[in-house]
Formats: sequence, structure tokens, C-alpha cells
Amino acid sequence: MRLRIYLNGDSSARNTHISIHFILLRGEYDPILSFPFGYKVVVCLYSQIESQKHVIHRFQPNVLSEYFKRPQTDMNEPYPISRFASLEHIQQNDNPFIRENTMFIKAFIDFRVIPNEQLEQVCNINPMYPPATQQQQTILR
Repeated sequence: MRLRIYLNGDSSARNTHISIHFILLRGEYDPILSFPFGYKVVVCLYSQIESQKHVIHRFQPNVLSEYFKRPQTDMNEPYPISRFASLEHIQQNDNPFIRENTMFIKAFIDFRVIPNEQLEQVCNINPMYPPATQQQQTILR
């Protein structure tokens, strides 16, 4: 998989939003993977200030769509998330998303059902921790 990020938006969201495209790539394990790709995808723009909320977008792929079928070329057509985050919100002075010219965006595949009220906690799990520590973090939050 690949995320393509357009900081000034794409097509209908140009100059109003950050746009993200989710792309399935062809890979050596495709023969043993299940297609069409049907797992929920969660994309998170991190607030770098603890008291602020992250920007979270999640979607359930439409398994009938060409975007999520097994790639026949190097990659499928990108699935657009055109209005991921408002530039007006991101470009404000002292916004919580950009610190020292750096933003953090995390994408993960939701192989389990995560209630909306727990998404914020799941996004805060550091993927560098061992799985047991990640599980412990989820329980403690």
C-alpha cells in the first residue's frame, strides 16, 4: 500500500484541503492475500499537543470498486480522500499539527472492529513498541 499526500489538495479540494490518496500496489504476496481489499483503513494526522484532537479519517473500502481489486499492473488507481484536513485549520498560527515544519500522518489497517470513541486511543499507540506493550497501552488508556 502507499499513501500519496497533496499538501495543497487535489481536484475539487485544491487550495482548500490536504488530500490523501490510498493506493494498493502489486506485491509478491498477492497470490496468498484476499482480494478485493475490504479492511477498514484509518488515516490520522497527529496533533503534537496532547490536549488537542487528531484529525482522523476512516473508510470501509467498497469491494466492488476497481480501487480495491487485486492490482493487475504495478498499482491500482488511487482512492482519493480529497478533503482529509482543512487548510484553513492547518495553516492557523499555533496550530497543533505542525511543529518545526513537521507533520505526522499515520495510516493503519483496521483488522478488528474499533468503536469511534476508542479511535483516539488507538491512534496514540506507538508502533515502535513491542506488541505486548501496545496492548498494555490500549488497556491503560
